[in-house]
Amino acid sequence: MDEFQQKQLKMMKRQQICMVITATCALLTFLVIAGVAFTLVPRFNNLYDTLLVTSRNLEVVSNELVNADIGGTIQGLDDLIATTGEDVSGAMDKLNSIDFNTLNESIQSLHDVVTPMADFFGRFR
Repeated sequence: MDEFQQKQLKMMKRQQICMVITATCALLTFLVIAGVAFTLVPRFNNLYDTLLVTSRNLEVVSNELVNADIGGTIQGLDDLIATTGEDVSGAMDKLNSIDFNTLNESIQSLHDVVTPMADFFGRFR
């Protein structure tokens, strides 16, 4: 063989080695990408499902808030507070009008009268 053919053969062997290395790298790259895809796709699906559920729940809550009569509820609470305040004020006026000293004296007098009767009827037991 002449020298040119030997150089050509050497070059073809190098070219073949480079093609094997390129094919191996391409195969490894494909395997890495496939592995990443197989591990991440289920997680993305779960995340997507969670986002869908959250979106639906948010829509339900939003619709309920739109249909809620918040102004009427607040007005009802204001009316209840006003009515309760008037009732408490009336009750305080009635309590203030009671003469507790006279009431205590009456209770003591009743006690003084009932105690001997209780002692008397207690003897028959």
